[in-house]
Amino acid sequence: MNTIRYRPAISIGLVTAWSLFYCAVSSNLPMLNKMELDIQDHLIRLHKPGLMPKEILLLKIKQPAILGYNFHNLYKLNIFYANLVKSLINSGAKLVVINLPTQMIQYIDLDTDTQLEHPFQELISKYSNQIVLVARPSNLPSENSVINDYHNLLPFDNESINPSIPPEQIVSYFRYGAHPQSLDSPARKAELFSNFSYEDDPDINIHHKVKSVATMALEKFYMNSGNIKGFQNITHLQTLLSFQMNFWGSADTFPSIDIHFQCPSSQLEIEHCNPSFEPQSLEKLHDKLVLIDLPEGKGFETYRELSPFGEMSVAEVEANQIASLMTNSFLTRIPNWYDYIITTLGLDFISLYILSPGKKHKLIPVHLLVGWLLPILVGSYVALSFILFYQGLMFPLSIPILGWVGTGSGVAIYSILRQSIQQQQKLAERQAVLLQSRKLLHRVATDIHDGPLQELKLAMDSIELLALSHPSPMINSILDRLEAVGLALRNQLSSTRTIAEKLEITPELQSGLDRGIHQWLQKLINSRELTLSVKEHLQPLREPKSDSAWIDSREDIFRFFREAIANVIRHAQPPNGSATQVSVSLTQKDHHCRLVIENNGTSLTPILLDIAHKKRRSGGYGTKLMKTIAAEIPNGSWQRVPLEEGGMQVTLEWTLETP
Repeated sequence: MNTIRYRPAISIGLVTAWSLFYCAVSSNLPMLNKMELDIQDHLIRLHKPGLMPKEILLLKIKQPAILGYNFHNLYKLNIFYANLVKSLINSGAKLVVINLPTQMIQYIDLDTDTQLEHPFQELISKYSNQIVLVARPSNLPSENSVINDYHNLLPFDNESINPSIPPEQIVSYFRYGAHPQSLDSPARKAELFSNFSYEDDPDINIHHKVKSVATMALEKFYMNSGNIKGFQNITHLQTLLSFQMNFWGSADTFPSIDIHFQCPSSQLEIEHCNPSFEPQSLEKLHDKLVLIDLPEGKGFETYRELSPFGEMSVAEVEANQIASLMTNSFLTRIPNWYDYIITTLGLDFISLYILSPGKKHKLIPVHLLVGWLLPILVGSYVALSFILFYQGLMFPLSIPILGWVGTGSGVAIYSILRQSIQQQQKLAERQAVLLQSRKLLHRVATDIHDGPLQELKLAMDSIELLALSHPSPMINSILDRLEAVGLALRNQLSSTRTIAEKLEITPELQSGLDRGIHQWLQKLINSRELTLSVKEHLQPLREPKSDSAWIDSREDIFRFFREAIANVIRHAQPPNGSATQVSVSLTQKDHHCRLVIENNGTSLTPILLDIAHKKRRSGGYGTKLMKTIAAEIPNGSWQRVPLEEGGMQVTLEWTLETP
């Protein structure tokens, strides 16, 4: 009873444990991550984020713009970027975001005029509110992430060893994708800020809050444009920590401009050349947020990010990040631990529906499970996910759906196997019923032949003898005797019909012979029919559940036990006997089984066995029934032995072949 009562809780516990294990394993499987990435990329490509912001402009530096340039000359490289940024700001750009090549993190070592060592100092001092430097931190966000704060490019006061402009006001960061085929790739998921240690900081354990390129660029752009509402909106969004980007298309979707250089004919060094733009490009620069892309070509380390629309340059990904925040059309992906909750809830629903003990059927038909339960669950979840996606919320699809389908299919297979076993068991029970019916009818016929028919034969013989030796007939006495015999025959035949119509496998034996014996003893005790102290030692047998021959033998053994315990009640239990205790033992050793019923008293009333006695006591055929059962079960034998200290011991032994 306790097992049945707690079965739903046990099922939920097992399913929950399996769900947590499945999610923990599946979340680290590259195949499932790639599947989820492809699904989300397809959704993002279908999603229409709206009109592209007109304020964003890209500037791409291609190889022909700086042909013949010595890339290892850091001073010249600093001069080039300083002149470029100054030209953009003077041409009307509201903000310039600079993605610098890796060479720019090095200090310039010159023996010339010290005033020329830091070309960026004057530029940043003058235009700090219109410039954002983009640094490249370590790949993984953690407490030990380190970032270069471009200490070599920042202006210093003469009386201080620290920059006059704190790095947090000018330096932002953009994470480069260590694993492009990942849901957390910078080309898909962006941060608003993070904590870093500075490379040039003497104490590497000091952490600084650094804003991402999208956050810092929009804050400065809105402040320069006088858009206080936009600035406040970006400030409020920083509670998100991170967001899922929207994309306006593949590479080259955002407008861009090219640059060329005007150099005096007598000067060949690039530091004497000034970047210039076409007249139509100058019109594009007015009030724009300009992102300078990393230079392309030989001699520069070029980075490409793998976005849902294919490869993009760093500035193009940054443009999509900024546009997502600017138009408030970014997506939100639920945390990874939601995968565990969603998957577990779905699996719990499936298990409760299938294994609920309150249903009339213990197992639903397999075609119902496969035919509509799983499709409805999966279809409803997919439909809900699409609706929420177009509201900007991204739910995981591959891990929950595969978990539900896989587990549901497993339960369906288990259901098929269990139903098959149950059908085999029922078939075996029906075969055993047929065998029981045949044997019982045979026994009843034998009892009629050996009992009432023999009585009838004796009565007929008596009539013949009386007719020969005594001419005066005792007709009344003979008629009474014949009437009693006829009544006995009718009773036996009625019992035969009842058995043939109602015979079925004993319900108490469904759980095993030991449970059947225990339940029968409890039934006798509860009805006060058995008043003796009961001592049980019942060992569960290794029973073959679908063997019809064993089910038939088990019915016979149980009938033997019932007859033996009935004899104890009739003859050993007070007031008919002196017993105070009865013990029942069921044991198995290898293939040998033994049933022992023993009491510690004697019968106080003699058992009358005279065949001529009209009131023969019930149970007169009990011994013959026990003998018959012992002869029909495999290697069966029985004995009834009086005990020296008083009482009786009845033993039945047989062999049980288990698979």
